Amino acid sequence: MKGFRVSVLFDGQKGGSVYSQTNHKLNTLGKTKVTLPGREGGIVGDGVVRQADGTFQPNTRTVPAMNYYDEYYKIRNAETNIFDASFIKLREARIAWSLPAGLVSKVAMQEATIALYGRDLFLFTRFPAFDPEVAMLNSGTIVPGVEMTQFPSTRTMGLNLTVKF
Repeated sequence: MKGFRVSVLFDGQKGGSVYSQTNHKLNTLGKTKVTLPGREGGIVGDGVVRQADGTFQPNTRTVPAMNYYDEYYKIRNAETNIFDASFIKLREARIAWSLPAGLVSKVAMQEATIALYGRDLFLFTRFPAFDPEVAMLNSGTIVPGVEMTQFPSTRTMGLNLTVKF
């Protein structure tokens, strides 16, 4: 269509690892879907138990789900809280329409453009917290790859009017 412009900016990362404090906290408190199993009758954890004679038998002990998940996702068990940092973001999108020259010249303008824009519109990732593109501060030093119960990125949308006299 005449007078329309569309621009889109995607950004991404493949690979990397992120430690998620949010995952740790939510799972140890039983606030996620992965902690649903065992809430009614407890959980028998995978593994074996050493017997008095030195042999091993499959574990048969049932423990409350709260105790199981608190131990399984604890901070010391870092592997359960480390995730792939891959993502694709729709960083920015803009659609603009330049008003016809005949229309803008009637109001003493050379050009006029109306645009809708948005920033940080969509995030595609398997990271369980809000955003794998994170870092934390430690005594004034930026430490990448550690997510400490952050908030999601701010999504911005707006309308822009540009005129040239």
